[in-house]
Amino acid sequence: MLKKFSLVFAMIFGFAVLSRAEPDPAMSDAHIAEVVMTANEAEITAGKLAEKKATDPAVKNFASQMVSQHRENLKNGTAVTKRAGIRPVDHTAADMLEKDAETKTNALKDLEGHAFDRGYITQQVAMHEVLLKDLDTKYIPNAKNAEFK
Repeated sequence: MLKKFSLVFAMIFGFAVLSRAEPDPAMSDAHIAEVVMTANEAEITAGKLAEKKATDPAVKNFASQMVSQHRENLKNGTAVTKRAGIRPVDHTAADMLEKDAETKTNALKDLEGHAFDRGYITQQVAMHEVLLKDLDTKYIPNAKNAEFK
């Protein structure tokens, strides 16, 4: 079952931090870029923790995929924003996302063994669902630059 999750998430272009902030419809591309970069950085941090703490080889593999994919997302996002002339600018949504990610990562640090594996995968599923929905319904529609969208 974990291998199935790994395959599904490996195919999804995702950002894995649950955002509780409601994006302002007037958010600039620079603000949206910061949110996306923050999400990718948080995902890399959580994935690195799971690479170290996970006990199930499938969870370790999944975590490695998440680290790799989100590093690639970060690299590609940086290239796109540079080409589009967008310089990420801090926004409260990015700040809240960063704090939420830190809280979730800290909660995982207290878990061991199977409980860690289950907690990490559960968080990944929930975070990807919410953030992908936010990307589709809030962030992408509010982006102005066509290349950035």
